[in-house]
Amino acid sequence: MLDLHTGDHGYREAYVPYLVHATALLGTGQLPKFEQDLFAVRGDPGFYLIPTAEVPLTNLVRDQILASERLPLKFVAHTPCFRSEAGRQQRYPRHDSPASIRQSRVGADRSPGKFLCGARGVDRAR
Repeated sequence: MLDLHTGDHGYREAYVPYLVHATALLGTGQLPKFEQDLFAVRGDPGFYLIPTAEVPLTNLVRDQILASERLPLKFVAHTPCFRSEAGRQQRYPRHDSPASIRQSRVGADRSPGKFLCGARGVDRAR
């Protein structure tokens, strides 16, 4: 997948951190709405394990105004996704087998935006 997008579609591969500060999650809309799904790392300042590659990728250009000539930015990253998926059974009661839950987690991670954050289907069960 990485070879396809970097070689054939002009995406730039990025290796991103697995821990991000809460401000990175606020900027992408993960906090406060999905805080129950995130894994927090205790300490000061507080950090979180990334729920998708989208969080650190979008923060590559946080607080910048980009010239239109530089757009679109095309990044691709392969990362694990650390999410507890709290409340998934209540929201989607028909998805009750482990295989269907795993598959729906991968599909649910496709969010619209300017970044392709592919290969995010690795999920750590609680």
